[in-house]
Formats: sequence, C-alpha cells, structure tokens
Amino acid sequence: HGDSFSAGISIASGADGARLVDGALYVAFDRWVMRIVPDDPSWAKATVTSRRLPAMEYGVTALTEAEGDLYAANGQTAMFLLGLRPALPFRLVRVDGALFEQ
Repeated sequence: HGDSFSAGISIASGADGARLVDGALYVAFDRWVMRIVPDDPSWAKATVTSRRLPAMEYGVTALTEAEGDLYAANGQTAMFLLGLRPALPFRLVRVDGALFEQ
C-alpha cells in the first residue's frame, strides 16, 4: 500500500540508515526517508510513505531515535572517505512524524 518502495528514489547504492521507532521502520536514501508500517504482525504486507527532507540538502547518512523521536543526521561520511572537504555545518534534524501524515 502507499508509495512504491523505490518510486523516484535511487536505491542502487543501498540504504543510508534505518531505524525502528514505535512499530514503524524508517529507511533513509540520500534526502528521502521512507516510513514502512506493517499491515499485520508478520510484516508480510506494509504501507510505505516516502518523504523528502528539505532540511538535509547534503543527504542523510544516519537515522537515530531519542525519547521516541526520529532524527536524521548528515555526518558527511562520504566526503571524508573520498578525501574531500565536508560540506559544513553538519546537520542533525528531528523528523516530524506529521510529515508522513500529509
């Protein structure tokens, strides 16, 4: 149900982060975060909602959870690994759950 898991998102390089928060799985791909909510306890079917995070202009490199809230981080890991200057400042933003209800 919902969005296609890969609609308009390049998933070829793999997920940049994943986190389970309040029974939903959140998966990050570059500037996008998908919320995957199981339709039943077996996870045989799920509803996917994809949203772009405009505050993460350099992409998401990790997802984490604190006190029930989801956070997206941009730590510039790829830039470091390529020997390039990171795009500062590093970002850590709270992902508002309401974003997925729109």
